[in-house]
Formats: sequence, structure tokens, C-alpha cells
Amino acid sequence: MLQDDLVCCKNVRSYLERELWPAPRVGLVSFYCPSVYGSSLGGFQLINAGEGLIGALTYVFPPAAVRSLLTHGATLAHRMRSSPAGTRSIDTVLGQWARARRFPIYYHVPSLAQHTGTASTLWKGATSAGSRAASHFVGETCDAVELMAARRASMATALGQASAVPASWPVSNETTNCS
Repeated sequence: MLQDDLVCCKNVRSYLERELWPAPRVGLVSFYCPSVYGSSLGGFQLINAGEGLIGALTYVFPPAAVRSLLTHGATLAHRMRSSPAGTRSIDTVLGQWARARRFPIYYHVPSLAQHTGTASTLWKGATSAGSRAASHFVGETCDAVELMAARRASMATALGQASAVPASWPVSNETTNCS
């Protein structure tokens, strides 16, 4: 589920095809990470936000989670509200569902997408700044596959291991063009 007011770095799909899923049981993952969930760690990070979940910009769901979501009473009740209330606060509803059904939520750090919206359906005058923006977006010219390969190679070197990078991942000695 993607919103229309975002930009992504390069090769997000290829990266996600290699990295999904971060755990055996997942409710959803987001490759966008709003500033409130920033972390010094890299990759998918477990978020414990419950009903306070924010950042419904780039959600990816495994099939079992979708089936659970579509049969959850509170989710259905929210959607049946008259417009526009039934189309707002999606992140809050998903947080309620995930907590009720005990589905973990993961956000990617650093953010592989950035919120670019200039208007909010919830708050007049709100922009895509502060908690509505990624505090660390890698940039549109960054290649997600190269970034993660470089991170894995760096981690392997730091740990004194031969290689933590799958053979199918390109590793370049040049810059990754990432912020």
C-alpha cells in the first residue's frame, strides 16, 4: 500500500525481494521511516507503537496478515464510516489491528522513501516535515541494493568475517550515492 506523495531511492523493489521478511511472523513492513522511529541500527527495526502508529506511506503486508486485517472488526468498522473519516487515520487503525492480533510491525532504517506531501487530510497547514518526514532518507539517487550490500560488507569487515554479503549482491568500491 503506497501513498501518492512520496519519492523512493533506486531499486527498492529489488531490495525488498531479497530482504522480506525480517521475521517469521510479520504484520507489515514499511520502507519509509518517519523521524519518530529513527534508529542508529540499519535494516528493518521492530516498532512497538500500537495505536500510536504513524507513517502509513509504504506498507507491505504478507498474505496471512492481509487476511487477518480484512476480517478484523475494528478495521471494517473504520472503513464503513462515512467519507472522509473512513479514509483517514489508516496508520492508527493498522496499529490497533496489529496490537489486537499480535502482529509485529517493522520500519526500515534508514528510510528508503521520503514523504513529499504539501497538504494533510488531517491537519490544516501541516507539511511533510517534523514527524511526518523521514529524518534520514537515503536520497533518490541511492541504490538500495548497493547500500545494503555495502553495509553488510562493512559489518563483516568490522566483525572480522570473510563476507556477510550474498554473492548475488553487487558490491562496489565506489560511493553508493547515498546520504
